[in-house]
Amino acid sequence: TLVTLADVVEFYNQGGGSATPKSPLLKRLRLTDAEKRALVAFLESLSGDPVIIKWPENLPEYAVRPFGRN
Repeated sequence: TLVTLADVVEFYNQGGGSATPKSPLLKRLRLTDAEKRALVAFLESLSGDPVIIKWPENLPEYAVRPFGRN
């Protein structure tokens, strides 16, 4: 069972397991321990709170105008 992101990185570093069918493109990554730590740190940096954008309700200056009438 892959519990942590580090477990997932190690799984793919080893070639993605022995289950079949498996794409022949899936090969061992041969990452060093430092590279695996860096990859986990990078992937963890991609997570965070969702960005919520509240659009202005009325922006008449940004209304779509007919082509050629700028």
